[in-house]
Amino acid sequence: PRSGFSRPYGSTVRGEQLELSLTLDKASVGDHLENPYEITLTAGIRDAWHGCFYQHDRLYTSDIFAQKLGFKGMLLPFSFLLHTASAVSHADDTRRVLDLGFEQAVYERPAYLGDTIRKDYHIQDLRTTSCGNHTILKVKC
Repeated sequence: PRSGFSRPYGSTVRGEQLELSLTLDKASVGDHLENPYEITLTAGIRDAWHGCFYQHDRLYTSDIFAQKLGFKGMLLPFSFLLHTASAVSHADDTRRVLDLGFEQAVYERPAYLGDTIRKDYHIQDLRTTSCGNHTILKVKC
């Protein structure tokens, strides 16, 4: 057991049930969408990404090259970070939710192995599709 932490063998641990679903009929522009998920970026995750979507840019493949440019090491690819930003569980399973694209995406600061990525969303636009069965959200991450 961790220092100062003990629990009797066979005891039950109960977690708190979180209600984080977005009810689209109650959502409005300006709402903040809470997202409790985070991911620490590891070499295994990066290697799996490069295995599928290899990039030849030395900034993403060479520590020495990146250090010569003033970075502490190779950066994680911007395409990988965009993918990670959009890979979120959508709780409203009554509607189909698609990530349609990005606008004005900027790589604001370097991301490295060991960094933990958290997502934060704010609704900027909300509209129903012409068929009335789906909703398009424009969010700022």
